[in-house]
Amino acid sequence: MNNKIKVPLMLIGFGIVMGIIGFIIGRNTVDSTSIRTIDYVSLPAIHDSIPRPVPYKVEVPSDPEYIYKYKTDTITVDSIRTVKVIDTSAVLKDWSLKRSYKNTLFDNDSIGKLQVTSEVQYNQLRNLKYTYYPIMKVETNRIISKNKLELLGGAGLSPNGAFNLQFGIFTKKHLGFSYQYMRDVNNNKNYHGFNVLIKY
Repeated sequence: MNNKIKVPLMLIGFGIVMGIIGFIIGRNTVDSTSIRTIDYVSLPAIHDSIPRPVPYKVEVPSDPEYIYKYKTDTITVDSIRTVKVIDTSAVLKDWSLKRSYKNTLFDNDSIGKLQVTSEVQYNQLRNLKYTYYPIMKVETNRIISKNKLELLGGAGLSPNGAFNLQFGIFTKKHLGFSYQYMRDVNNNKNYHGFNVLIKY
């Protein structure tokens, strides 16, 4: 067979063989690692309110605390009972005051935050509101695949009628080894070589 035809055929055959070998080795030398990540995503706030809460229970204290007009104004009857003058205007003023409250029931990174606000006036709870800032837990599993071995192959021609074929592997440590076959067509000689490769 003419060398001009024989050399290309050898290169094509080498490429096909290297492709098949690379596919088989690559499928069986894959190192897969699963990485699990957890993220907390903030969701839109949720609002709601109770305009006029109705008490489910009312109690009259047996010993109420009054606002007295004069702390030192006392009258002792039979050395037993002490009578103080109640400051009616102060009681009415305190009764008409509007008091606003704001409390955070919980606040953490896993379930969110809950805030409650309320208003008290005329001895009644005027309204009750809450705002919830939810947080959603999102878990993600990622599979990272990496070949334990990487194949390399190559072929070349020179103007003086020589050609070479090369086959090798790279390890995960970026260290490689290859075998090289060289054919001098004009002088009908074969050469063989082994190489140590480093990937940067």
